[in-house]
Amino acid sequence: MSSNDIAIRVQGLSKCYGIYSNPRDRLKQFILPRLQRLIGQAPKQYFREFWALKDVSFVVKKGETVGIIGRNGSGKSTLLQMICGTLHPTSGSIQTNGRIAALLELGAGFNHEFTGRENVYLNASLLGLSRQEIETRFQTIIDFADIGDALEQPVKTYSSGMVVRLAFAVAVHTDPDVLIVDEALAVGDMVFQARCLDHIKGMSDKGVTTFFVTHDIGTFQTICDYGLLLDEGRLFSEGKPDHLAAQYYNLAQEHEYQRQQKITAGARTVTSQVKSLEQAKIEISRVSGSDEEYRFGSQGAVITDFRILDEHSRVVQTLEVGKSFTVEMDIEVRAELNDLTAAIMFRNAQGQNLFGANTRYDSPIQINSVSAGTRVRIRMTMNMLLNPGQYLLHLGLANCSSDHLYVTLDNRDKAETVSVYGKPVSFGVIHHSPEFTVTQI
Repeated sequence: MSSNDIAIRVQGLSKCYGIYSNPRDRLKQFILPRLQRLIGQAPKQYFREFWALKDVSFVVKKGETVGIIGRNGSGKSTLLQMICGTLHPTSGSIQTNGRIAALLELGAGFNHEFTGRENVYLNASLLGLSRQEIETRFQTIIDFADIGDALEQPVKTYSSGMVVRLAFAVAVHTDPDVLIVDEALAVGDMVFQARCLDHIKGMSDKGVTTFFVTHDIGTFQTICDYGLLLDEGRLFSEGKPDHLAAQYYNLAQEHEYQRQQKITAGARTVTSQVKSLEQAKIEISRVSGSDEEYRFGSQGAVITDFRILDEHSRVVQTLEVGKSFTVEMDIEVRAELNDLTAAIMFRNAQGQNLFGANTRYDSPIQINSVSAGTRVRIRMTMNMLLNPGQYLLHLGLANCSSDHLYVTLDNRDKAETVSVYGKPVSFGVIHHSPEFTVTQI
């Protein structure tokens, strides 16, 4: 890839903070290591290292919309701050090409004593626009922000949503080559978020690179071309947004499962049926041989085979609206499980969940206390609720707990492409059969 095609290149990026037990240790660290070196002793360290980011490398191409997801404290904001230059890395390198407009913290770059109008000029000038350029775009900026008479009031009187409106409006109208946003849109209302996302799509069509942090998985899957998943300061995975969304959800569940286990078990080691997180990381990253199917899990049980059957028990890939069908899964249990749950889900091309079922919540039959070596076949029969179109069938196995948490055993994303045909039954993607009554009042 030519360097002219790259908007952001990050190589071996790390950030370490010193955590001091008390203020005296900070003073010791400032003075004593220097004296120890002078007298020929090995310098001591009076702080504990905390690596907010550790050895992260990736490339963002020009014109891409790239999202970063991960749990709180995984290093997302630290990464953005270093790319923008407001934070210096401990090690590693960052290369950026073009003008960067960043929205990192609520109200960053604003003087809260100034009015909204004054802050438009201040913030736009900090982002590299001349006064004449600002005046040319001023009306477009305030129309996009849509904060009304508050424009002439001090920013300290604004709500957090109004601050975001004004800051985002300025950032996107400075002709940036790279737009960087750190969760700020989550503060805005629904209408403004939709306006921002539409504008981001339009900028992407014009070749602007967008790099942003979000916890909204729907947005992440819908508008991103590529994604990065951070966990505990490391780049856990990167790739297609729908793959990363599944990884993120399962990773969060596994962290929570382990937290609950530690609470209930105290200092005891978690039982052997629960994989360690390091093992889970390796297994979640496992990809099947298929170009489309994406498979991960602890392999405590695996789906060895599956098939879709129509109402006449024929193996098919095409189903009719409103007709009965069955998904059949053959399962091999490899470890003793206390609560095996099987699930199916139909999703669209953007990875959005549309319609599915699982044995834990939708079946009167529960699969408890399954021994290693057991083989079972699970059949799920239902009516096709989706209107005509192309959909992706996803299959999953999990070992659940009473706290609605689970360890992923075998997750098969994009296991099969399913075509649904027939006459649409109602508006939208999913049809239904409502019951109406009309009474005179």
